[in-house]
Amino acid sequence: EEIVDEFSALETNSQIKQDAIIGSILKHGGLHGAVKAGQEFLGKVSSPIASERMRAAHILGEIENPQYYHPIVSLLDDEDINIRKAAIRTIGKIKQPKLLRNILAMVDAPRLFADITKAATAMRDDVMPHIRSFAPNASSTALKKFMSLASKVGGKEAISFLMSGLNSNEHNIRAAAINGLHKLKYKASNDQETVILRAIDQTINLIIKINMRSGYPDMDIAIYNEINFILRPQMLKLMGMIYGHRIVNKVSENLNIDEGDFRSNALELLENTISNNHSKRIIPLFENDFIKAEAQGPTEDMKIISDIIFQFPKASISDWLKAMTIRVCRDLGITQTDHWIQKVRPIQSRLLEEEVD
Repeated sequence: EEIVDEFSALETNSQIKQDAIIGSILKHGGLHGAVKAGQEFLGKVSSPIASERMRAAHILGEIENPQYYHPIVSLLDDEDINIRKAAIRTIGKIKQPKLLRNILAMVDAPRLFADITKAATAMRDDVMPHIRSFAPNASSTALKKFMSLASKVGGKEAISFLMSGLNSNEHNIRAAAINGLHKLKYKASNDQETVILRAIDQTINLIIKINMRSGYPDMDIAIYNEINFILRPQMLKLMGMIYGHRIVNKVSENLNIDEGDFRSNALELLENTISNNHSKRIIPLFENDFIKAEAQGPTEDMKIISDIIFQFPKASISDWLKAMTIRVCRDLGITQTDHWIQKVRPIQSRLLEEEVD
């Protein structure tokens, strides 16, 4: 009761002290303290003043009591995004699994994912069952974020979930699955080797097929970026799941260094690490003059290039390259590409939304 009396005496002091006292009483003041401080606290939760609601979120975080979670639910729906972010951080502090579904349901919302990730990973043992239940009806953006979250949670369930992403018909989800498995340093088990080897072969074939020069600068830059910054790195990550991530990571790092012998040494290390079959097919893909789009030479008809790009499964080619292909074809009056627009989702709005996070 001395603590409760102290609360009354310090009511006019600084907000920081007031919040500390409210939190201390709720945490240590017993039933009488909970009643006394609880009224003050709940007033902040429902206050029309945003700074008061923010204080409520901070107080809950300082208490760190999983049982004091009900007021957080209303703060998660607050109109002020900073209060929503504070509420999510508080959930990570109190580690209340009952609120995991609440925050995982918000992964589509902009500017919240970093806080959701930190809060969810604080309860990593409880995360994957919820992700599994959300996944079947999740949007493409949400599913990509679930893949990212799974890579931070880790464990057998997370790996199984990420492996399922390799079969996605969405390019960004498949890419997120590869990145997630790579982050977890996943080494393919005997029963999964076939899946990874098939993915490697598909990527090799894709690189070879789209390695063309159109003669149109924007299109050639898009093809170059697709091979150099998306497909070849993905292939190396997949190879790490077969041959070991430590060596493949070292190769990947040195391949991008033009000075000295770094690049040639990296290719030699790669050649000595992978199988003869892979060596014959993969090493040429990294030769300096391999990518035709950045070299001077013969060009392919843009209609042929577009046909090749769109003949592959949806997950194979990035939306960026598809969008550029359609744009260049339209500029050239190639109208046969119009029906492909139906296969490419509203790219710009979705990609811009993902860039915000």
